[in-house]
Amino acid sequence: MADGKLLARFRRAISRVSAGIARTKSRLATFGERDASEPAGGRSLADFVLETGISPDEYVVNLLEERGGDLHQQEIIAETGLNRSSVSRLLREMEENGQIRRVRLSTENEVYLPDAVPDLARPSDAASTADI
Repeated sequence: MADGKLLARFRRAISRVSAGIARTKSRLATFGERDASEPAGGRSLADFVLETGISPDEYVVNLLEERGGDLHQQEIIAETGLNRSSVSRLLREMEENGQIRRVRLSTENEVYLPDAVPDLARPSDAASTADI
């Protein structure tokens, strides 16, 4: 039984990697440029893809799954070796696509998988209807 689950997880991971590589190939040119305000020490997103063989967004999702569904944004920067502006851009795109949710906690962003966001961090129905 455990082998079946492991094999299914492996197949899903391969499928996500293949899809991520296909998506990333089309965006690779813009990701290759470093932000001039960032120090040269961080990897660009293009470097990340070339070195790991996986798209950064898929890596972040896998990392979140391994860590229970939530991480500080700073931890993602440290784990990936990407510069801060690249991670910020990546997470903004992922949030717009519904892959993750960022919640501001004091001076840091906490990054969650959509189904791992604590109830206190979710917008209430009353607040969301009041904004309409």
